[in-house]
Amino acid sequence: MAELSVLNTIKTMIGPSALYEGFNTDIMIHINSVFAYLAQMGVVPDGTKIADENTTWSSVVPNLNMLEEIKSYIYFKVRLMFDPPANATIVNAWQEEIKQLEFRMFITCDEMLGSGAD
Repeated sequence: MAELSVLNTIKTMIGPSALYEGFNTDIMIHINSVFAYLAQMGVVPDGTKIADENTTWSSVVPNLNMLEEIKSYIYFKVRLMFDPPANATIVNAWQEEIKQLEFRMFITCDEMLGSGAD
């Protein structure tokens, strides 16, 4: 399986085709902001960011066991920043999902530290 681009994955989830580059800079800025949140949570190393569409998930996510949660988290956060839904009920549901994902990632990070620290 080919390595998946972080930018193209998130762009495709948001809606624009991976081939359309008109919003690349905006979406990359938001992705990098979310990576800063994830670094503060201990999910990815400090300074994790993407530079272009060639940055792959495996090059920025050290714990691939949490990859799907990280993808969902980045999608929801970026979507709320880049193209939020007009319906407040949907926004609230997404914010609740973000909280759930954060909680699960915190638990996973705590378990990893508890079992592998020393």
